[in-house]
Amino acid sequence: ALGWGGRMADLLQSRNSNPGISMNISLDGRNSFQKGDATIEYTISNSGNGGAGLEQFRSQGNAGLMNLARNSAVDSLVADMYRNVFKKTFANAVRTSVAATTLFSNSLSAVQPFTTQFSNNNFSRDLYQIARTIAAQSSLGMERQVFFVVYGGWDHHGELLNNQEVMLERLSNGLYEFNAALG
Repeated sequence: ALGWGGRMADLLQSRNSNPGISMNISLDGRNSFQKGDATIEYTISNSGNGGAGLEQFRSQGNAGLMNLARNSAVDSLVADMYRNVFKKTFANAVRTSVAATTLFSNSLSAVQPFTTQFSNNNFSRDLYQIARTIAAQSSLGMERQVFFVVYGGWDHHGELLNNQEVMLERLSNGLYEFNAALG
């Protein structure tokens, strides 16, 4: 049930100065590789400033009755102080998520653009977002990070050589672009 990325984060997470964002960053949602006893992954998106938390709903705009009602409901949920332990725990989790997403998005928006041009496919966009996250590590309070990316579709039953040619080229280009951006 635990992955070695999660077990490693359990041991090393304290080296990061920001406990609000896990050192395990996932671009593919929940996964067992990054699950530890005390650590779970922090999921980001490969578009925009990466924020995939509750604060992202504000990007849809504040105009209109439904948007105002939604914003008010979330703000009320976060601001209230609860006596019930379950409600208090849930509200704290929401507050932590909103704060982490805001910090993450603000940190990535401050990253200077790379001179490296990344390809327009999911794998390259994932690596681009990882490179940006690494570039923002000091403002995120990160010394160590473990990233999780999935590049699936390798189970070819037909047209093996043609399919692998396309996928291996994307893999090679993405890794080249990532390495160049890190330089």
